Amino acid sequence: MPITNDNIRRGRRAEHIPVQQLAVGNVLLTALTLTEGTPNTLNTSTVTFGGYTSAAAVVEQINSTGETGLKMSTDGNAILYDWMVPLDLDAAYEVRLRLNWATESTTSTHGALFTITRKAYVRGGRGAAGTALSATVSTALNTVIAADTVGTPNEAYQLNTTESGIISAGLLTPGEHQTLKIAMTTKTGATNIWLRGLEYEYVPAYSGQDGAVGPVIDSAWT
Repeated sequence: MPITNDNIRRGRRAEHIPVQQLAVGNVLLTALTLTEGTPNTLNTSTVTFGGYTSAAAVVEQINSTGETGLKMSTDGNAILYDWMVPLDLDAAYEVRLRLNWATESTTSTHGALFTITRKAYVRGGRGAAGTALSATVSTALNTVIAADTVGTPNEAYQLNTTESGIISAGLLTPGEHQTLKIAMTTKTGATNIWLRGLEYEYVPAYSGQDGAVGPVIDSAWT
């Protein structure tokens, strides 16, 4: 059977950014003074930088599970992440983002409200002007992430996944850099919240033999 636009379908592509990658560079470290013949220790320091401190970005073991998470136990804890929009993004479709998290609580109504905001950067260099880096990352998702709870049935330290937030179609350019600010805005009931990672889902670009695009399979996310 010949391949045509009518019989080629595109599935959504999902990617996962683990917390270890999200948190890199968000913990400020003290400078090292190296002395020949003397052991040296690398320590974290609580240094304020652009409104963020190392205390707000501590990756630690979650209980004794052997798994790690970014501890965000104070309302407003946040990190910034430099995200390059996929080069194969079809900008005619929305992009969906959601977060994985954990808590020690087993109370079904306990949980957290996470917020993702973004800022687009124009590349500079090579003789062109770009966008200056800034701690202000304020463009909201077009559909925000709803507050999430542990739910029922539940276990302590279970993997929880939020509902999706959405960046509407036509707002992202393939290959551009967007800074994402991921904040634990408010926790409810739980003592500790650990961020485990960010997932995003998009439609990859595809052109048929006459330049038309094929139909898109609905989200595979559950």
